[in-house]
Amino acid sequence: MINRDDPEDRALWRTYRAAAPAEAEPDFMALAAYAEGRLEASAADALEAAIARDPALLADVRAARAVALGDVAAIPAPLRTIRMARALVVEPPPPAWRRAVGWTSVAAAILLVAALGFEFGVATADSLLLRGDGDLTLDQDTVL
Repeated sequence: MINRDDPEDRALWRTYRAAAPAEAEPDFMALAAYAEGRLEASAADALEAAIARDPALLADVRAARAVALGDVAAIPAPLRTIRMARALVVEPPPPAWRRAVGWTSVAAAILLVAALGFEFGVATADSLLLRGDGDLTLDQDTVL
């Protein structure tokens, strides 16, 4: 088993990494040429091998193909990118009239409740007077 703390093992891995051929990532012009079908067969084979190793390149090829066809709306955007873009957009404050309408409706509701309470009180008093109870004063016995 390989021990990462062992200096010999670390030296072995450094040697391996230095000896391993670094595969260059294809440039965007090669991806665009591949998407448009203008890339030579030998270069296309190398690019297809790179796409097989890195699936993110396939999304780049699809985006380049969509731009080449003029279908920019078909380019998929990652959800993270959409969230970051939405975070940059500042929501405008609501118009002043909307706030005024809100407070006016609250005031109208309070006024309506007060008016209805007054009318119900007057109606109750009138009904008691019409019934024959002439004196509407409270006695000590009726007060709790």
